[in-house]
Amino acid sequence: TIHVPATQETNILWKYRLTLYRRRNAFPHTTAMLELFKSFAYELFHKDKHASILPVAKEHSSFTHITSVKQIQAMDLSRMKIYFRSFAKNQVKSLSGEFLIQSVIHPDIFCDASTMGEWLVAHEYDARPSINQNDEMRVIGCLLYSNHFINRDALSQAIMNDEAWNPDEEEDFGTFHLSLRNFSVENKTAIRIIFVSAEASKMEKLTDFFSSLYDGSAKRYPYCTPLLFVLLYRCNLSNEFRAQLIRMHNDRIG
Repeated sequence: TIHVPATQETNILWKYRLTLYRRRNAFPHTTAMLELFKSFAYELFHKDKHASILPVAKEHSSFTHITSVKQIQAMDLSRMKIYFRSFAKNQVKSLSGEFLIQSVIHPDIFCDASTMGEWLVAHEYDARPSINQNDEMRVIGCLLYSNHFINRDALSQAIMNDEAWNPDEEEDFGTFHLSLRNFSVENKTAIRIIFVSAEASKMEKLTDFFSSLYDGSAKRYPYCTPLLFVLLYRCNLSNEFRAQLIRMHNDRIG
């Protein structure tokens, strides 16, 4: 749910989680992530004098909100991570990730020419409301042997239709999201596979679910697609293990 916390004059202030995606086939970035963050924030504050950028994580909700250009100018990389959750752990030249913002700009028109459209086109990004508006989404793992040919919407639906999904019919079993990203070794050798994100409060539960569902055993898999879940939450994979996984993937997929 997108929240409407207050009104100011005739302007409704909308509070929502917003995800930026780097466009496919975009030119390589030469601008550092911090500078992209500042550029985005400057543009947002220029288009909306009432805008603010809020801490992404629920547990940081009492932290200072960014409401002025002076705060943006003083921003460093460490503090920026409070207000922006990047897709990749070692991301340095991309602003793909999630914000929590409050603005008179409704999310449905965020990409319009009158709002943030020019900035998004110039920097080759798409923006849309995050899959989960109530909680931050964090990566829990990836699916080895997947690729860009797999329809992620159809796969997501097949997973939720599987008998292993929510066996006790809980009212809120959890939300997950599938995205296509690079799995690499020291930012050199890389494969493009599907990553799994879960809402922060359900990370443990959905990690256990995907570990069991995609365990590599001989069985029927959702969407008739045998994949292997690689845990990325609670652990750091060594370069040697990452290289081994990439070899396994290439041996099967080519």
